[in-house]
Amino acid sequence: MSNNNNKNNQPQPKSEPLLDEDGFQIVVKGKKNKVLKANQKIEQTITTNDNKKNKEIRDRYLEKQNQWTSNYQESEKETQNSQNNNNNNKKNINNKKKKNNKLIVEELSEEQQLNKLYNSLIESENKMKETKFFKDIIELQLNYKFNNNNNKESSDKDIFSQVNEIVCYGIGDFSSSKKCLDQLAYITSIKSMYSNIESIYIYDPVMNNLEKQLISKIGFKLIEINEEGKRKANYNNNNNNNNNNNNNNNNNNNDNDNKKENFTIFYMPFCGRKLYDNVLWANWENLSNIIIIGNSFNLYIDSINKVEDDYLPFSYTTKTFGIHDELVFPKNYTTQFIFHDLAIHLFPQSLLQTKDPSFYSKENNLEPPKLVFGPE
Repeated sequence: MSNNNNKNNQPQPKSEPLLDEDGFQIVVKGKKNKVLKANQKIEQTITTNDNKKNKEIRDRYLEKQNQWTSNYQESEKETQNSQNNNNNNKKNINNKKKKNNKLIVEELSEEQQLNKLYNSLIESENKMKETKFFKDIIELQLNYKFNNNNNKESSDKDIFSQVNEIVCYGIGDFSSSKKCLDQLAYITSIKSMYSNIESIYIYDPVMNNLEKQLISKIGFKLIEINEEGKRKANYNNNNNNNNNNNNNNNNNNNDNDNKKENFTIFYMPFCGRKLYDNVLWANWENLSNIIIIGNSFNLYIDSINKVEDDYLPFSYTTKTFGIHDELVFPKNYTTQFIFHDLAIHLFPQSLLQTKDPSFYSKENNLEPPKLVFGPE
């Protein structure tokens, strides 16, 4: 009797679940689904539908398992490829080498840096000339009807073909900024298309020695001192032509009709408003000879940020209201915020003559004060 009790008190070994041929536990359906144990008998008949449903469950599980495995393998492969690329990049760096397990960086020579910057500019220029943006600007100035010769409208004038010099202010550090390099490439693109442009001057206080070398290499002339924008345009040729025409009374009318304008472009992308004021003041008596490419004056005039009352006498951008035309740059450049809100500003005689001559006299137009804290 005691032996039987001892047998009953001994812990019974746990039955292992019964598995199918794919290793899945077999579940007996009922009010409560139960995992069928290996030592249990199936009291219910497993129908064809049960087998079909079990197969669907197995297939879905295996599909997820395979998908997970595949994703994991792809992830591992991408990680490995990334590591290999990084290793290859490290091996391919020409200006780095190891010595005694220490990484030594070899700086490019001055000539190599200059050639690299020059090639970057040429590449940007070639891309610029292929853009719809650049082609639209060329067409824009071609289609402009410039009424600047004794009120006689000339619809076939190409404005850029009558430019003899360009003055560039504020292009910035184009050796380290793509934005500034593209802005420089715009001017070199214009120069490459128009052989009539004799001189291009440039000044920016942030220019480094490498950038100055490039300027010399591409034929630009460096302005050595900070003129604060108070540079007069080179309109002496026009004056000489006028004097010659006056001396030749017989052909005076014909000469006036055929007189060729010589414009100076002031190229000033995103300069401070007061720098534009200075350029305008320096050329206020000869506005018809200048073209300003820069921030839209109309946006300045319409802006809610009005000029301070004490500076209003020097705000020549404000005074241009009604005497200038704007050809707004298209907004289709490949990169945003490089040429946005820029415009070509023209001062045709037809608009300038709407003001009394005293409006342009030097006595009535004060010189702007020195720029102490920069353009603004």
